[in-house]
Amino acid sequence: MLARYDVLVLPTVPLTAPPIGERDSALGPLQPTLVSLTCPWNVARVPALSVPAGSVDGLPVGAQFIGRPGAEHVLFAAAERFRAPRGRAGALHR
Repeated sequence: MLARYDVLVLPTVPLTAPPIGERDSALGPLQPTLVSLTCPWNVARVPALSVPAGSVDGLPVGAQFIGRPGAEHVLFAAAERFRAPRGRAGALHR
C-alpha cells in the first residue's frame, strides 16, 4: 500500500475510551483490540504517529498516520496539515 500512497490515515484505536472509573474492568478483555491498529506498524518498523482528531460523545479520538521508512518528513508534514486547522486539542466534534 505504501508504494501507491505517501501516507495512510487510520484510527489510532478502534473504540472510544470508557468512562473514568470503568477503565480497568472495561478494558481487561479489550487490551489486544487497543493495539490492533498500531502494533503491525511497530512490528514492521514502519513510521507512524498519532494526533488528536476530535471527539466522539465528548471523548477524544486519534488519527494514526503511517508513512514510508526514510520519508518521515512527509509523514510529519501530513499530520501537521491535518492538525493545524483543528488546533492542539482538535475541533472536529460530532
